[in-house]
Amino acid sequence: MFAEARRVLVKTGTCWLNLGDSYSTGSATGERTPGPLPAKNLNGVPWRVAFALQTAGWTLRNAVVWPRPTPCRSPSATGCPPHTNCCSC
Repeated sequence: MFAEARRVLVKTGTCWLNLGDSYSTGSATGERTPGPLPAKNLNGVPWRVAFALQTAGWTLRNAVVWPRPTPCRSPSATGCPPHTNCCSC
């Protein structure tokens, strides 16, 4: 998808990407699901995508952060609800 975006984007154009994140979770039986992160860890999806795009030749110029007036509860019992959103461009 981003290869096509790069193809049609003018040389001075920008591409904005707004991604949410998620927490790693345990299974219904209470066991941790197999994966690289233990339960209740933030997965870091926006960061991982930004780093992958940099590896693919994109330039990360900015991260825009704005406040969330009504944040959702965190699925992690020990985590704080996220009070901000972030958008990379």
